[in-house]
Order: sequence, then structure tokens, then C-alpha cells
Amino acid sequence: MKLDTILDLFDEQGIAREEFFSLARRGWVPGRNICGQQWHIEDADFAQLMSRLAARLGKERLLAGLEKDFVRRVAATASAQKAPPVPETPHDPTEPAVSAPGLPQAAWSQYQLDFFAAVLAGKDNIALRAVAGSGKTSTIVEGCKRIDPAKRGLFMAFNKDIAAKLKSLMPENCEAVTFHAAGLRMLRQQLGDKLGLDPKKYQGILETIFPETPGDGWPEKKVVLQKRRMIGEIVEMLQANAVMPDIADFSDHVVKIIYEYGIEIDDLEGSLSLPQIVSHCRATICAGIEIAHTLLKISFSDMVYLPIFLKCVNAQPPDFIFVDECQDQSAAQRELLKLIAGPAVATRIYAVGDPRQAIYGFAGAAINSFDLVALAFNMKTMPLSVNYRCGKVILARARAYCPEIQAAEAAIEGSVEALSFPPNGLDLSIFHERDFVLCRKTAPLIRLFFVLANAQKSCTLKGKDMGKQLCALVEKIGKRRGFRYEKFQDAAKKFFAKKIAAAKTPDKVAMLEDMAETINNLFEGLAAPDMAEFLERIKAMFSDSAEGDSITLSTIHRAKGLEADRVIFYGFQFCPLRWRGQLDWEREQELNLIYVAMTRAKKELLLVSHDFRLAASREGD
Repeated sequence: MKLDTILDLFDEQGIAREEFFSLARRGWVPGRNICGQQWHIEDADFAQLMSRLAARLGKERLLAGLEKDFVRRVAATASAQKAPPVPETPHDPTEPAVSAPGLPQAAWSQYQLDFFAAVLAGKDNIALRAVAGSGKTSTIVEGCKRIDPAKRGLFMAFNKDIAAKLKSLMPENCEAVTFHAAGLRMLRQQLGDKLGLDPKKYQGILETIFPETPGDGWPEKKVVLQKRRMIGEIVEMLQANAVMPDIADFSDHVVKIIYEYGIEIDDLEGSLSLPQIVSHCRATICAGIEIAHTLLKISFSDMVYLPIFLKCVNAQPPDFIFVDECQDQSAAQRELLKLIAGPAVATRIYAVGDPRQAIYGFAGAAINSFDLVALAFNMKTMPLSVNYRCGKVILARARAYCPEIQAAEAAIEGSVEALSFPPNGLDLSIFHERDFVLCRKTAPLIRLFFVLANAQKSCTLKGKDMGKQLCALVEKIGKRRGFRYEKFQDAAKKFFAKKIAAAKTPDKVAMLEDMAETINNLFEGLAAPDMAEFLERIKAMFSDSAEGDSITLSTIHRAKGLEADRVIFYGFQFCPLRWRGQLDWEREQELNLIYVAMTRAKKELLLVSHDFRLAASREGD
């Protein structure tokens, strides 16, 4: 049966064609590709495919018998177009066929085929410049499968969740790991298997450098805590940027870190001089190194940083390395990658990323990380410019931020609608089941959560870790001297007022104001009787996965890598965020966030302007 025939059947039943390719990428499409033109599926196999599709889409009507109608029509079509069996041919190492789960060969774009050819040739390190929705993960997984099975490789995943999911997709000769896991492995080779994790290691070091004096009042304790926070932030960024404590220009790097990341160094009485800051930063890093040697304790940041300082040698360098999301790599991760690859130039490195999706500068990733990776490993840059996710109209809007992005031939038209509502007039009927609501800030999402919940609309907030962070902040407010829960809002107001007064950069002020508003919205919306219940209710609001037909609310940062048929970009009029003293990389990241948000939408994109004051929202206008 021709692929077009199958896709036409999908169209007639109102099922997105992408569902077929999505199942194919997961290895759920039985049968085989014939000469790049036919997709031969037996009747029984097609019934199984429809059952899987039904489960995936949650459509009971498919399970109730729609697949039988598909099979009947497929069988009739197939009998008229029956393809002859294809004889087995010997494996040709110069032009391998698609094998194992993956897109059928007919669905690969020319960009992807060019990348596969370059991987097969093995002559160059490659930087694959992939736009949003281009199937980059499936592309590099397929590229990995095309390499000689006798060669051993690594797939460097962005986080441990992605690494775990990729394990079932990787061929046996390629292992999916994170940079932290790879660094830990090298450290244990050098320092021994008894090396243990201590997440609070540097907190303990800073408590030793800046101890509290018995009898000190809150003003004195506050200065001590601020010094610990300040040095801790600088050390964290020094490690992310692979700055070693024994280099001659260490102090210059400290100054650069303070400037580039807007770290406040003079916001309290008794603030440290620059030479003192440099000295404390060096002492903190050196103490961390000493503890790793003597007590065999390391932190998460040590897993990437210490192998570089110790110049660890990878005993068994891989033959090839695939690197995902290279636009979000820190300098330390780039240096660690060099150690993993080893000194042998024979190790081939294939990095994939989208410079327009670089949004983690605050965590130490350079805005031009993609280009820096390509430069560091003398890479040949190749494009992956076809988007298979979004409708054509959506991509036309996103092209303002990424001119090279292209629509797939089979892309639907899609739609983009701009809506604007007055302060007290948000129309809640625009929010549908399974919508993905994205916002640049957190506070508006919290407020919207309660508005939707009060209107009996099921919704969830994405990010359990965000819930934990908010709980930690609430607990800090609760530890203030003389705190009483019934006066929580007053305590929170004073807590944030002092932090905002101490903040020296406009972006810090904006972040603190957003957090203050978030905490206040939580307190008013949850109406918990005591602190323990307040914390439990905060935790219950957040989830890492969509629940049934509920509306998912998420910040743009947490939505990266996700998609939905219908996306509402809430608070669109405030993007890109601007503030006084904004740095160039910060301005560029704000534009990248708009691009990331828009390209989450598969069919419909709503750009909603609303100033977040929802005191008298109404439904159905």
C-alpha cells in the first residue's frame, strides 16, 4: 500500500498525519518500507496499529470498531496494489538501509539524508543546526544506528530523564548518558569507587568561611547569609565556566562573572572588597577539591568541574559521540567533552542543537554555545531546517525569529489568532481541554490556575521542582523572627521588600517582584488553615506530566521539548521582556523564548494579551 493512501485515510477520520509518523518513530508501525515508495502492512498488523493509535489518542471510538473499517478499506486497496515481495539483499556498508524503529526512509528529508551520509563517511565532526520540531532526536538516533555496530559510542543526553528514555532506542553499541554521569565515571576511575555525593558540600564550606557568631542579632546574621549566597553564586558560575583556581588571571574571571551574571556584591553593610571576594571564591573551590580527595565527597557541579581540574583521562575513549542540545552547553561541559573524547583525533563527534532555542544563559550556558562547540571540535555545520510539528501559518509567524525554518510538505495549514482582553474581562471560554498555556512569568500562571479552577476547569501546573522551590521559599519566610501564620502576607511582604531594596539590577528586581506576587497568589488562592497544609497544597498543584484532559500551565522554560495541538501564549504583549541594563545575551534569550513558545503549537496558536489582573474574570463572553 502506498504511504499516501494510509495518510489519506487518516485525513478522512480527522486524525493528524503526524500521528502515523510519531508511531513510526517509536517503532509501532509494523510492516516494512519498500523501495522508498511503498509501506506494506498486513491487515492484522494494521488493526494492531489502530489499537495503539486509539490508546495514544484516548479515542474510544477507534477501539470500538473504527480500526475494523480501516482494515476493510486497507485490504481492498492493498489487493489492487499488492506489492511484490522484495528479495533479501546483502548488507551494503556504503549505503545502509533504515533499520529498527525510526521514520520510514520515504519520510526522511534531504537534510537528514545528507547528515546520515556524512555520519556514514566518518570524515568530519558535524554540528547539526536543527530548527524546532525538526525531529532532531530521531535523526541522531537513526544516525547512531547507521554506524558500524563494531564501533562503540556515547549519546550525551541533556538530562537523566532523556537519557533513560533513549536507552530503549539506542543500538547496543551506544550508551545514553548525561555529562554528570560521564564525569562521575571518570572521577571514580581516578579517585576510587567509594566517591560519594554530598549535595550540600559547598554550603558547608561557606558556613565554615562565614560562621555565625553566638549572640548575633538578625542584622548580623543577615550579612553572613548574604555573603554565603554571593560567594556561592559566583563559585557556581566559575565552575560552569570551567575557571580553575590556580590560573594567573583568576581575579579577572571573577570580575567577568560578576558583570555577566549581574551578581550583587555590595548590597549590604559590611560588604566584601573585590580582593576579598576573589580570595573567598578561590578558597571555596580549593576546599571543594580537597574534600573530594580526602573525604571522597563531591557535589553535582563537581561531577563536571573536577574531571577538568584533575585532568582525568578517559581509559576507553569511544569511537563516536552524539551530543544533544549543544546550544545549552556550558564551557565546563565543552571541556569535559574533550576529556571524554580523549586525545585521539579518530573519535567522531556529532552535535545537534538550535541556537534559537538557547535559553539557559542564567545557568552558565553561553548564548553562542552552538558556535563555540562547532569551533572547539572543528566541526562541519549542516542544516536540519524542516519542521514536522507546526502548521504552516504558525511557522510563518515563527519565521520572524528563525528565518530558516521550513514547513514539511505534509504540514497542515494551522492557525494563529491574536486576542486581547481588558484587565477584568478575560474570556475563559478560550481555554479548552488539553490546551498548553505558556507564560514568560510564574505569577500570572498561579493566578490563572485559581481562576480556571474556580470556573471548574481542570488544570495542572507543570514542574514538581518548581513546587519544591516555592515551598522552600515559604519555609524561609516562616523562619523569620516572630513569625505567625495568620500574619503570613505581612511577613512575606517584609521579606521581599528587603530583598528588592537590596537588589542592584533591574532584572533581579523583576524576578523578585514576580516571586513575591507568586507567593501572595498562592496564599490567597489556597486558603490553607496552617503552614503545614499550605505547603502540602502547594506541592499538590504541580505535576511533571499532563493529567487526562486537564489544561497544562507552564513557563516557557519548562515547555522546551514539549508540544500540543493547541497552545495559548498568555501575556504575549509583555514579550520580549525588557529591563534597564539588559545585556546583549539577555535580549537575545528573550527573543528565543518567543520562538520556543510559538513552536510548541502543532495546529492552533493563540497569542493572548492580558495584564493579569483577573479579579472579575468572566466566562463565555
